[in-house]
Formats: sequence, structure tokens, C-alpha cells
Amino acid sequence: IKVYPGARHSFFRAGGGAYDRAAADDSWRRVMTFFETHLGTRAQAATKK
Repeated sequence: IKVYPGARHSFFRAGGGAYDRAAADDSWRRVMTFFETHLGTRAQAATKK
């Protein structure tokens, strides 16, 4: 579990009032690394919008 100090609920939703770009970018990188490690490949449809 990764905690982002100061990041609020829905910090990942771009354009939202709680958006935290640094936390969102880092969490996305961590999710993709986790998937690659445990699923063996990146899903081609998995792109950050």
C-alpha cells in the first residue's frame, strides 16, 4: 500500500478538484509495473486517459 500524504479521495481524476498530478502519475506507474510483474505483460488497451 502506498500512501500519498495530502492526496484526497479521487486524486486520480484529472480535472477534478482533488486531482494531484504527481500522485496520479506515480500511482499509474506503480499499477502498470504491478500488472507487468504479475501478469507478465502490459495490457495493450491499458492507457492512461
